[in-house]
Amino acid sequence: DDQGVRYSATYAAGSVGASDAAVLAALNENVKSDDAILGKLSISKGGVDWFPKHSKKPWALTWEEFAVLLDAYCRDRPSVKAFIKNLRKG
Repeated sequence: DDQGVRYSATYAAGSVGASDAAVLAALNENVKSDDAILGKLSISKGGVDWFPKHSKKPWALTWEEFAVLLDAYCRDRPSVKAFIKNLRKG
């Protein structure tokens, strides 16, 4: 169930200034569903690293690869489309 996944960090989309680069380089957050840790997400200006639970090696993706992955995952999933629609409503 996509609704049960919670993220322990949020950040607003927008342009990233030079002063924000250090913050983004250090953004490492656990991703949880209820109280169970699913993995760790590391975000940098170079891309996204996903460390699945109990893994020492990340799935390292550039921003372009990450966008393709999300597009492929979300394209035909009604639950994801509904979730995004509800977010946009406010």
